[in-house]
Amino acid sequence: MTKAGFGSRQIVYAASELIEQLNRNVQRHHNRMVRNDPGS
Repeated sequence: MTKAGFGSRQIVYAASELIEQLNRNVQRHHNRMVRNDPGS
């Protein structure tokens, strides 16, 4: 990303956004798995 002209703050911000989206996805998947667990 630095070769594309992005600064370190922009890279950190983009990485943080990506991690946040992945975390939401994992949480949503986890909630779905818990809801559909026949053992509960």
